[in-house]
Amino acid sequence: MALKLKALYIKDIVYSKFSVMNSLTLTGIKKADRYYRQWYNKTPIEYSKVLSDYLQTPVIFKLENMQVSGSYKLRCAHYHFSTLANAQLNQGLALASDEYFSLAYAYICFMHNIECHIYAPKSLNPDFQEKIFGYGAKIHFLTNKTPQTLKKAAKKLSEKEGYHFIDTDEEPSYKVCGGALVKEILEDVPQMATLIMPDHEVGLIEGARFYLLSLDGGYKVISSSLKGQSAKTKEDSHINVSEKDINNAMQWLFKHHQIFVEAKGITPLAASLKKSFPKFDGPIVIVLSDRFVCSKVIKNLL
Repeated sequence: MALKLKALYIKDIVYSKFSVMNSLTLTGIKKADRYYRQWYNKTPIEYSKVLSDYLQTPVIFKLENMQVSGSYKLRCAHYHFSTLANAQLNQGLALASDEYFSLAYAYICFMHNIECHIYAPKSLNPDFQEKIFGYGAKIHFLTNKTPQTLKKAAKKLSEKEGYHFIDTDEEPSYKVCGGALVKEILEDVPQMATLIMPDHEVGLIEGARFYLLSLDGGYKVISSSLKGQSAKTKEDSHINVSEKDINNAMQWLFKHHQIFVEAKGITPLAASLKKSFPKFDGPIVIVLSDRFVCSKVIKNLL
């Protein structure tokens, strides 16, 4: 069941502007899917015999960690980019978000020769700094201690400088990308019965659930997050995992598949490895994302 990894390629740059989707619709999902495929190959899937034997049902990984920016957030950023007017792009884009959104927008702006400004705390991972700088984006370091105060300060500064500020917590177009991701999964795994996804980005879950409900196939959607974080959406089931569960999952994934995934992106696998994980009939697809694990964490795991 495992597939060969296709090389990611980028097609000739052709601007294809779509209107902003303020509501989650099947039309929006199809548009997001078409736009994504103008630029990238589908991310691969990988069958896990060990986990399939353990759970007594086929288990397939959807490797969103293989995106060029290391995360499914490239889908969200690139589709959102397609909805922006030329006047907004000409202002230059600015955002204060997590490392993977920052890297995704930096990459897209690099490909389209658009000015990009990233507002970040001084604690930004040096590995991400190097990648973001490599795409020609400018990083503005701020001393704000919380994501909320950082975003507020960044928005004020970017507006003063005349940049178009992107609020990655509020952008509605991201939701359709969750649906487009599931549409892609079902092309490779049409017999999927259960989907397990990380819950750290609400748009991904909402879009995926919306698309599956439209198919009326009785699919189950399981979300997962670090213990202490409440579920952002009402799923069929939500599973919390501990730091220990995450460390075990990272070691397990490297041992059996030679893949490293960060803590937030590996919560679906951590959930499936818990002894309390419920039994499901039919194939399970687990979405993995966020591949840039720092060297210190890797050394501790090994």
